[in-house]
Amino acid sequence: MKYLLLLSIRFLLKRKSSMLTACGAISATIILIIFNTLVVGGITDGVSRDIQDVQTGDLYISHNKNLFLERTDNQIITYLMTNPHIIGASSRTFGSLDLNHTDGGKIYEMFNVPIIGVDPNRDIETSVLHTKIIQGEFIDKKGTIVLDLDTANRLKASVGSYITTKGINTDGESFTKRLLIVGIFKVYGPLGFSETAIIHHDDLKEILNIDKKFSHSIIIKVDSKSNVESVKKWIIKNYRNDNWLEVETVEEFARLILNAYSEGIEFAYTISYAGMIASSLGVITILMMMVNSKVREIGILRALGMTDKEIIMLFIIIGAIIGLVGAVIGAVGGILLTTYLSNYPFALFSGLIPVITVRLSAFPFPMFMGFIISIFASIYPAWLASRYQPEEAMRYV
Repeated sequence: MKYLLLLSIRFLLKRKSSMLTACGAISATIILIIFNTLVVGGITDGVSRDIQDVQTGDLYISHNKNLFLERTDNQIITYLMTNPHIIGASSRTFGSLDLNHTDGGKIYEMFNVPIIGVDPNRDIETSVLHTKIIQGEFIDKKGTIVLDLDTANRLKASVGSYITTKGINTDGESFTKRLLIVGIFKVYGPLGFSETAIIHHDDLKEILNIDKKFSHSIIIKVDSKSNVESVKKWIIKNYRNDNWLEVETVEEFARLILNAYSEGIEFAYTISYAGMIASSLGVITILMMMVNSKVREIGILRALGMTDKEIIMLFIIIGAIIGLVGAVIGAVGGILLTTYLSNYPFALFSGLIPVITVRLSAFPFPMFMGFIISIFASIYPAWLASRYQPEEAMRYV
C-alpha cells in the first residue's frame, strides 16, 4: 500500500496543474457550503436579533385572541420586575390612523398607517427602537410623533412639522389630534416597520378611546439569553389561571418569518450540494485526462506485474489525495472568509445584517462530503486505467 501511495503522489506531482484544478473544484464547493451554513444561516439569526431588539424583547406577552391584556399594564409590569432576571418590561399598543400634513398649501395624506404606541420611559429599557432615530430624537412626552422615513417622505414632512392624526374610536366616532414630529426613524430588515409611526401610548389610547390602563402586549428584557426559558416558565406558572395570556420567545413570535427564511436557506444548501456534484464531474474529467496521459506508465506497471486491483487502488488513492487536499484548502478558506465577514459585517439589500460567527461544527460535514465525492469520482477513471494491457505501452515507447 505504501508504494501505491508514493506512486500516486508522483503521478500528481507530475501533473501539478491538474491536481490544483481538481483540488480547487472541491475546495470551492466546500467554501460555498460553509458560506451558506455560517453566513446564509446567519440571516436567520439576524432576523431573530432584529425582532428581539425592536419588537418583542426577549419575551413577548400578549392576549391569545389579539385583544387587550386583561390585567393592567402597571399590575403586570410591577409583578414581572420582582423576578431578578427581568431587567426591563414595557407595554406596547397598536392601531392605525390616517395622517395628513400640509406643506406649501398642499395637503399630503396617508390612510390606515400602522401606529405603535409606546411608553417612552420604559421602552428604552427593553428595546433599541429609540436608537433607530436618524433625524431628531425619540418621543419623550405626549403630543409628539416619530415617523418612519418612508412615511415622512410621502407626507413631505420633517422634524418640527405638525401632523394631523385621525382615527375612529371604539364608539365609532372620528377623533383628530395634532402631533409634533420630533424625529424620523428607519428600521432596516424584514420587520414590517416601513410606513409606520410611533407615538406615546397615552395619545394613541386617547385617540382610539381606549382605557389607558390596558395595552395589547408587554415586551420583556431578560439579563441573559440562558435565562429566557426559565423566566418564561416562571411567568406561565404565576399566571396559570389567566388562560388568555400567551408568552412567546422571539423564535416563537417570529416563526412564520423564520420559516420563510429557513426555506430559502434550504434551497441555497441544495444549490451548494448540486455544485459539489458538478465539482465531482470536474474531478472525473481531470482524472480521465490524467489516465489518458499516463497510458505508457500504466502499461509499464502492468508489465511489471501490477494487477487490475492495484491499478484501481492507485487512482482511487489519487482521488482521495485530491479530496483530502481540497477539503483542507476549503476549510482554511471557509475560516478565513467567515472570520473576515464576522469582523467586517455587511448589510443585505433589505438592510439586514447577518449574524456571522465561526462555528467549527459547520466544517466537518462539507469536508467529509468533499473527500467522499472525490473518491467516488475517481472510481470510473480508475476502472478505465485498469483496462489497459502491457502491450498498450508499446505505442508510447
